Amino acid sequence: MRAALLLLCLLPACLPTQDEAVTCASTADCTAIGSGLYCSGGVCLSSDGGSHIDSGGDVPMSPLDGAGGIDGPKVAIDMSADVAVDVPADVRVVDAYVPDAQGTCSVASDCPDPSKAFCVAGVCVGCQAGGLDGGANPCSAPTAVCNSVTGKCVGCTASSQCTSSAAPICDLTKNVCVACTADPQCQGKDTTLPACRADGQCVQCNAATAATSCTGTTPACDVATNTCVECTSAANCAGVTPICGTNEKCKVCAGDADCAGLNDPAHAACAAASGACVQCTGTNSTKCAGATAVCNTTLNKCVQCLTNAACTGSTPICATTTNTCRACAADADCASFAGQTACAPTGACVQCKDNSTCAGTTPVCATATNTCRACASDDECAGDPGVCMVDGHCATDAETVYVGTTAAATCASGNTGTSELPLCSAQSGIGLAKSSSKPLVVIRGTLTPASTTIALSHPLTIVGKSGATLAPADLGADAVDITAGEVYLRDLTIKGGNSTGIGINAQPSPGNTVTLHMDTCLVTNNPGGGILLNGAAFDIKNTTVTYNGPGALGVATWGGILVNALPPSGSTSLDLLDINSNNPVGLSCVANIQGVGIHATANTSSQITPSCGIAACSPASATCGAQSTPQ
Repeated sequence: MRAALLLLCLLPACLPTQDEAVTCASTADCTAIGSGLYCSGGVCLSSDGGSHIDSGGDVPMSPLDGAGGIDGPKVAIDMSADVAVDVPADVRVVDAYVPDAQGTCSVASDCPDPSKAFCVAGVCVGCQAGGLDGGANPCSAPTAVCNSVTGKCVGCTASSQCTSSAAPICDLTKNVCVACTADPQCQGKDTTLPACRADGQCVQCNAATAATSCTGTTPACDVATNTCVECTSAANCAGVTPICGTNEKCKVCAGDADCAGLNDPAHAACAAASGACVQCTGTNSTKCAGATAVCNTTLNKCVQCLTNAACTGSTPICATTTNTCRACAADADCASFAGQTACAPTGACVQCKDNSTCAGTTPVCATATNTCRACASDDECAGDPGVCMVDGHCATDAETVYVGTTAAATCASGNTGTSELPLCSAQSGIGLAKSSSKPLVVIRGTLTPASTTIALSHPLTIVGKSGATLAPADLGADAVDITAGEVYLRDLTIKGGNSTGIGINAQPSPGNTVTLHMDTCLVTNNPGGGILLNGAAFDIKNTTVTYNGPGALGVATWGGILVNALPPSGSTSLDLLDINSNNPVGLSCVANIQGVGIHATANTSSQITPSCGIAACSPASATCGAQSTPQ
């Protein structure tokens, strides 16, 4: 039978029982009981982790601190038999917890090995970073950090303990400071140095992290120094400080050359007032071209127009609010365009869209081109007198003398020669035109036969309307004698009937010259001959000369037209004439003249004398013979 343990104490309750564990203050308390024991948590444990129970023999008892304990000397107790042991009165009996393994501890004093002098988590280790004992850390460089998990002195347990710029990151598998290999390592250590440089140092920025590392007033990364700066190129600058200076700060431009480096046509010019790079300024509008070739110096922007001068074609008006060219909307839009004051349906400012904007020698609007041109016929001249003058303008009432009775007006010798108060004879009308320097006489209807003599110092146009006819009244008189001046006869019938009278006698008086222009006239039945050109210049076109002659001039006889003497200067031209049925010769000339489209036929002797130097054409056509007769 196993001996019972008998402990004597001051109180009966403190007596140990057979199954109580042995308590300890250090492993030495346990090794004194038996090998393989160690002290942990205040009790002796065996290597299998179980508590050591008193089983007889001498058990040394150590003084313990703690609840229920007493101070006293160690007492050896025989555990081989039931015995009574005398215990000194001052010995406190405690529960005995016997360890059964070595190297464990509850406090640092349980660790007798100086190389493992710290109790950490029940194990004696070489160091501690604070903890139960709050004691000193014996670690020193290069392993100046205590790994509180393993109790070993290491280089680091966190990157914050790595102070060398060359090795800023803690390798947690080896607990040594190493160079960085990736940006996240640096970002986890220090937000002010979030980028890993190629040499392993944590820096402010690199090319990869520039967008996120550099913000605010220093948005650019200088990859040479790995620092965030205000700018590294003009791309980081804008507004009134568009240029990146050598100090990596944005500055104003000093001239166009600064802005040229931006390689941006929208910011190619330096605005001296603000220092900003703009599209253009007043001094360099050449930077504007193409569809926006004008510089708006207020906005420093290339635009299509500032005034109408930059606009053409179907968009001639500059809209000043948008600086773009637009179509005209009304004639008022075109008022500032000299010679193009009409707004055409196409939106272009043009010279005309009807005759209302045409005047002078170009009174007719050619609608195909919207340009004003000279009149080509009386039909293109509205109202009275309805006459297209030789220079292309439409005659006005103010420059016209009217002759002849109409359904609306009766002629009288005392009248003023207006359309409402016409004169009765061609001679009186020509006299008034001469005295008042009017260029036009309009003869309406058949006048009472009377010879007409014309001698003028200024050109005079005589136009017939409503079958106007001039005829002599006296036997042997000419219908029209022209002795001086330049005369235009148009749409007139010159008709004789007397025995020797000439239809038109153009022969300058001494010291004078005569130029005769005829167009669309009929010279007929003049027994003394149709037209005598005796030293007068002439330009006769689209005229019919028929049933005239025989006339006599010296020993020569003639019929239709006689060119008896050439003028000292001026035209001698016939164009598109019908010369027929005259007696004896159609056309006689003293010398060569110019002529084309002369249809000469049925004259009794010959058609055209060889001396004229022209030949007759045949048959009558659009290029041969007169094209019309007076209306």
